Amino acid sequence: MTMQILLKPALLALNSLKYAYKFILIGVLILGSLSFPLYYLVTDLNKGQDLAKRENTGVEYNRGLFSFMSAIDEHRKLTLSKGQMQATEDRIDQTIAQMDELDRKLGTSLKSSEGWKKLKQHWTEIKTTSADFLPAQIVNEENFLMDEATDLAAHVGDTSKLIIDQNLDSHYLIEATIDSLPQLLKSIGNMRDQGIRMGDKKDLSRDELTDITGKAAAIKSSTADISSGYATISEQNPDLKQELDPAYQQFFESMDRFQFELNERYITYGTVTGTYDQLADSAQKAIQAILDLHKVDTDQLSSLLQQSQSHYLRVKLEVGSAVSILTLLVCYMFIGFYSSIMRAIRSLVHSTTEVSKGRLQTQMQATTKDEMRAAAESFNHMVNEMRTLLGASARNAVHATDASVRLADIAKQSSESNASLTASIQETAQGTEMQLQGTIDSATAIGEMAVGIGRIAETTGNVLQVSLDSADQAEEGKLALDRVVNQMGAIQESVDGTASSIDQLSGVSQQVGQMAGFIKSIAYKSNILALNASIEAVRAGANGKGFVVVADEMRKLAEMSGSSADGIAEALNQIQKTSEQSLLAMTHARQEVQLGSQSVQDAGRTFQLILSSTRSIAGQMQEISAAAQQLSASSEQVSATIQQIAGIAKGSSEQMDRMIGMSSGNLTAMLELSEQADRLKELSLSLQQQIDRFTN
Repeated sequence: MTMQILLKPALLALNSLKYAYKFILIGVLILGSLSFPLYYLVTDLNKGQDLAKRENTGVEYNRGLFSFMSAIDEHRKLTLSKGQMQATEDRIDQTIAQMDELDRKLGTSLKSSEGWKKLKQHWTEIKTTSADFLPAQIVNEENFLMDEATDLAAHVGDTSKLIIDQNLDSHYLIEATIDSLPQLLKSIGNMRDQGIRMGDKKDLSRDELTDITGKAAAIKSSTADISSGYATISEQNPDLKQELDPAYQQFFESMDRFQFELNERYITYGTVTGTYDQLADSAQKAIQAILDLHKVDTDQLSSLLQQSQSHYLRVKLEVGSAVSILTLLVCYMFIGFYSSIMRAIRSLVHSTTEVSKGRLQTQMQATTKDEMRAAAESFNHMVNEMRTLLGASARNAVHATDASVRLADIAKQSSESNASLTASIQETAQGTEMQLQGTIDSATAIGEMAVGIGRIAETTGNVLQVSLDSADQAEEGKLALDRVVNQMGAIQESVDGTASSIDQLSGVSQQVGQMAGFIKSIAYKSNILALNASIEAVRAGANGKGFVVVADEMRKLAEMSGSSADGIAEALNQIQKTSEQSLLAMTHARQEVQLGSQSVQDAGRTFQLILSSTRSIAGQMQEISAAAQQLSASSEQVSATIQQIAGIAKGSSEQMDRMIGMSSGNLTAMLELSEQADRLKELSLSLQQQIDRFTN
């Protein structure tokens, strides 16, 4: 189950592709997985090859710098010994021209052009100003020039990646050519030049002896480093030892000789013994040995770097060839595998096509020993089983054809019998339906008559009830009229009392009017009196001012009393008018009450007559209601009987309908059975014909 889950994405991808695309996809995945490590391998090889090439450029550049340094050393010796320097200067100029050519090609990549320009400029200054300085000063400048050349060589070793070379052989050769041999060349040249300066001395000062001893120790240390590197190279690479051995032996002998001369002439005894020529000769031989060894080391280092480049190139070619061969082999095997699969698939397609055409004698040929052989055997077994199955099916088809013919005949006979039965049932159903319709019509008529009688009985009962209610209401009406007559008498008495009260009110109003007139005359007189008082107060002058105020207030009080009296008189007039109108109304009401009392008495006599008639009608309606109820009960009994007859007729009709439906369904089914029997017969014949294609 876990494997199926893991393979589900791969199956989804592969099942949607044809075999050609499947093989292409698998090939791309395999080659793609190989291409990544191959890419990193080739990239690493290219880096190694480029590094070796860059290191070789540094070696070539430093070779020219060392030639320049040896020429400067020769010029330094001649400067102190006052020898012929023209040839040396020409050699330096020639070396500079060669270095210019190298710097144009390699200076940009090694970042050394600026340093080389300074060296040339320094040499030009020394050369042009040599006539103005002492030889010792010129030698000091040339020593500085040698130091600058040594620093430039170290810079080139750094920029060309010589310093980081991990190969032991190359490492010691690089150290010798960049550091040890140039330092020895400069140190031995300095000792040689110092010997020239001390040539006339017999005794050495302590400082001079210390200086010489220190320089000798430095030379010895550099020589020991070179010897150690040579021993390592000899141990690691015996073939290279054979190439380096003569130059190193000469170098060690020359250095031993120079150190012996230095110790014997200067250091051991603390005095100068011998001549300068002996030291100069040993120094010159040592310098020549250094130059020869530098040339040999440089040549061998260049050869090692070229071999490294060739090695990386050869490995790239070998890897590329191996990958190409492997790719071709994989493609060849994939094509062969694809051809094998496609041949088997084409054979399977051909065999299935032949089988589909009815050629059941076809057999799939399998020439492989893989799963396709098992598939071919399974296919052949399937064809054999199919041939056996089709033979049995042919025999069953013949039997099915015969059975279908017999079934069709039986179905046809059953259909005819069902058709006759259906016709008889339909005639019986029509008679039943007519009987049912007559019964339903009778039941409907009786039902309607029963409903009418019921309505008559109901109406009679309602009329009887209404008559009884009317008699009761007439009795109540008579009693109410009696009460109304009594009330009308009371109303008449009240109206008479009210009229008398209104007459009394009218008399009182007249008295109040007279009193209001009296008040008005008093107010008028008070006003006149107040006016006179005001006049008198004015005449009195200052003494009558207080009385003027009182008179004024009295005048105002008289005016207010007059106004109030006028208002009372006007109200009394309104009351009198209203009383007169009320008196007239009460007189009219007294007359209406008398008329109403008479009408009520007449209505009472009429209600007495209505009550007698209503009681007579109620007795007659009771007799009619009893007869209607008896008639309604009889009609309901007749209606129920007819309804039962109609229900029985309806049930018979429904049974006949169901019988007709069943007969019709049976007839339809028999017809469909007959059609299916014919169809089965046709299918059996067709099946037999199809089987005959595979069996004949």
